[in-house]
Amino acid sequence: MRILIVDDEKIVRIALSTLIKWDEYGFKLMGAVADGYKALEVIETEPIDIVIMDLVMPNMDGLELIRTLNERKFTGKFVVLSNYDDYAYVREAMKLGAEDYMLKLTLKPDELILLLTKITEQLLTERELKEQDIHMKIKLNETQLQQRNSIWRELLLDQEQDKVYLMQETQKYGIPFDRLAGNLIMIRIDDYVEALSNGKINNKRLLSFSIANIVKETVSDHFAFDFIEMESHQYIVIVYEQSGYFEEPSWLLLMNNLVQMLKLYLNLSVSITLSDAFVGLKQLRERYTLCLRASTYNFYTGPASVLVAGHSKLTQSLHSINYVEWLDQVKAAVEVGNTTLVLENISILFNEAKQIKWDPSALKFHLLGLLSDLDNMILKWNTQVLPSTEQNRVGATTLLESFESDISQSESMEGLILTIEQAMQEAINLLYQVKSNIYRKEVFRITEILQENVENKITLDRLAQEVNMNVNYLCRVFKQDTGRSIVQYMNELKINKAIELLKLPDTRIKEVASQVGIDDPFYFNRVFKKIVGLSPSDFRKKLLATK
Repeated sequence: MRILIVDDEKIVRIALSTLIKWDEYGFKLMGAVADGYKALEVIETEPIDIVIMDLVMPNMDGLELIRTLNERKFTGKFVVLSNYDDYAYVREAMKLGAEDYMLKLTLKPDELILLLTKITEQLLTERELKEQDIHMKIKLNETQLQQRNSIWRELLLDQEQDKVYLMQETQKYGIPFDRLAGNLIMIRIDDYVEALSNGKINNKRLLSFSIANIVKETVSDHFAFDFIEMESHQYIVIVYEQSGYFEEPSWLLLMNNLVQMLKLYLNLSVSITLSDAFVGLKQLRERYTLCLRASTYNFYTGPASVLVAGHSKLTQSLHSINYVEWLDQVKAAVEVGNTTLVLENISILFNEAKQIKWDPSALKFHLLGLLSDLDNMILKWNTQVLPSTEQNRVGATTLLESFESDISQSESMEGLILTIEQAMQEAINLLYQVKSNIYRKEVFRITEILQENVENKITLDRLAQEVNMNVNYLCRVFKQDTGRSIVQYMNELKINKAIELLKLPDTRIKEVASQVGIDDPFYFNRVFKKIVGLSPSDFRKKLLATK
């Protein structure tokens, strides 16, 4: 216990300070001062448990000191030192809350220690009871807040609630059911799992409490509000209607400030969606649903975004890309192992999706469709030659199984691009493994030579020499293994390369043909149209139109 002595008589201060070995009895003497003002200075800077004080002192006497400390909610105890003629002061001090008094002339150190020990026990008991009371109140308050939060969630999510029940429950928890009007703010934590591990707070309950406090600090100066935890990563703020009109620029400024505060104090990236005004429960539910849909717009805007629900609309279908044609091009590029062309086509799809704000769920659905088609392609190759006992040896886990969860849960376009690029590389690697097992080594070597020499002219005689076969036998076994003739396989590689070159605006079609080892432009045009379905010039026009 920390002790402070207050007496204007120097001899009393010295005696009490030196005659008692405070440390031996578990006390710590924090000082000895001459009047009430100096005592207050000490108590303002040091935690004091027991004040031993004279009553009659200059400047500020003991009674005034007790009154002042009582006004300041001092939680310690008072022991009064008095003379024989101080009875009236002592009685007043006891009324003000002094625990006991001792006469200076008859004061004995052991009696003072005994009294202080008794007061210490009393003080510890009182503080323990107070702490228990505070803990119980906090627990009760937490329970009430959780129940109130549950009622709010029911209001927003459950369309079938009985109105009488709602009236009773909202009245019980102080929710203004009959006068709901204002705006709805949706707060979503970006990349929640990562945020929980990398932020300043990794306890879910404490995180929710901290977010609520920062919302209060940011919003309460302007509005009355309610804070609702919908999910561990999603919160709703109901901002009640005010007499003054709050324009949209002011809203956006306030919301951006909230985003910055959460980042500054919690190292937490959040995105916010703001609704327009609502009146009544029906409109409130509509605004919640609208904000929920609009929040998926963050997929394109990225983390720490502030959106207005009515301004954030998604399209449900592609505009300038034929998905079936795009799908065929990607599968063809994967089949021949052309990573560059695959990634180029992925980029085209995502650029279109970003430009038109394609619904992320639709984009993900089509990408999962691509993986399913690639799985079927790999399975087809895998079952083409291998006996049934070995068919699952390569690619036992499908692309869909490996990447479906990551694709479905991607919250940003950048994250989804990384995932799908990994999936495409995995598809190319799996197909390479399958082919290396299925193809005769001579056929597999021919496919490698053709891929290495896309820009060159290469004859069947040279290919046959490379694998020590005659031309006719090589052509026959190549078609048996791959399902294509050598010329067809070679032309597909060249046209895939030509597609890449045609995307360069300054390259002439004749130059493109030459760069893929075809000197005859007419032959190049004929082969290109047969494989792509368009002439090179029409393909380039379509490509420019999409940009």
